[in-house]
Amino acid sequence: MLGALVLGALVYMRIAARFPPRPAQPWFFWSGYAVLALALLSPLDRGATYLFTLHMLQHMLLLLVAPPLIALSVPPTLLGWVFQRPALRRVLRALWAPVPAFVLFNGALLAWHLPAAYDATLRSPWIHAAEHVSFVATGLIFTCSGLFQALGNTWPSLLSSASRLLTFVVPVVLLSRRADFSLMEVWRLSVATVTLQALTSWTLLVREFRRKLGTSPVTAGDSVAVAPGSGRT
Repeated sequence: MLGALVLGALVYMRIAARFPPRPAQPWFFWSGYAVLALALLSPLDRGATYLFTLHMLQHMLLLLVAPPLIALSVPPTLLGWVFQRPALRRVLRALWAPVPAFVLFNGALLAWHLPAAYDATLRSPWIHAAEHVSFVATGLIFTCSGLFQALGNTWPSLLSSASRLLTFVVPVVLLSRRADFSLMEVWRLSVATVTLQALTSWTLLVREFRRKLGTSPVTAGDSVAVAPGSGRT
């Protein structure tokens, strides 16, 4: 796992050399990497094998804390380069669409906590590593589905992601300490907090439309200005 983290850091430095990031973006990347190191290289990783509370805390760091920080470190010029390639653009648009992002994010969380998959991660370090990689990957996809669709102003989508972080991580850690805790509670909480995030995103989107256009997205299509001399009234 240490080798994978070192490789990832080298790849980011290579990307940053070719596509210069904004001044604050390297800080986001290294903050996200610090979270990954805490989750995967610290005593938290070993403790997660014995305590389910630590196990869920580790997974929340991989799913909900590190991915938003790493996503914020992506240079805009890199995104521009990617979206100039039709094949890559189609792949990213497919992954970042709301429904696939939702299914991948919650599907990974549910699938890896089914009894057979959970036991397999305990028997094989490689399967355990694959689980962690899938958490970071689906966390990035889910974050980007909201973040990069609002490149003009990323703060609303970032705030909605933060709302899910607070409403999901804390309750899961508390629930996991109960003797009668079940994985179905994690699934239900995940669905509920995703719904809350969607409502938060919609509220912030309406606010942005009203602030910039003087209307909401519902009525924006009905209030398009008519160009002078068009002959329409």
